[in-house]
Amino acid sequence: MTQRDLSLQWDSTNDCNLRCSHCYHNNEGNKNHIQKDNIMSLIDVKAMLDDLRDTSKNWSLRPRIQISGGEPLLRKDLYTILKYTQDNKIVTRLLTNGILIDGEVGQELYSLGIRNLQISLDGTRERHDIIRKIKGSYNKALRGIKNATEAGINVTVSMTAMESNKNDFEDVIIASANAGAILVGFQSYVPTQELGANDSEYLG
Repeated sequence: MTQRDLSLQWDSTNDCNLRCSHCYHNNEGNKNHIQKDNIMSLIDVKAMLDDLRDTSKNWSLRPRIQISGGEPLLRKDLYTILKYTQDNKIVTRLLTNGILIDGEVGQELYSLGIRNLQISLDGTRERHDIIRKIKGSYNKALRGIKNATEAGINVTVSMTAMESNKNDFEDVIIASANAGAILVGFQSYVPTQELGANDSEYLG
């Protein structure tokens, strides 16, 4: 029988180099996407990972963690954390915007045990850059997909489906495949608490 996983997703930092209009951190009052003083220390992170490892072992499960953000690659101790997950045989996946993944970073992530990561793409070049609020982020995300793929990492692309990009599904699939992604997935936009179903970007 295939071994089951005990999976954890961890938002490692609020720091981000983009300002995405649909980011849930906006609704938490952190529209600047800057990490404040309450970031988990490396000691606390290792304790969390130890707990995941030990609990998984007690239940005969395989430990797995997805590291998200903000942008996890902005965390200065990320490589130390990845070395720790690798040494403790914790299957690790990154959720990233991809724009910091050059060839060297791709190779380093692979050497630290990363075999799968998720990169976000939210429409055509113009649409993606509008949503991300940083010009050029689309091209950098595609380069990130390509660099990670060339390093031997399997890349999944995630698109947040909204009213403004609902006609861009085919563009995202084609661009992702051409860049080397093995899978494209879609998730629904979460409306703001104030507007609910009346949010103009919400696909009801």
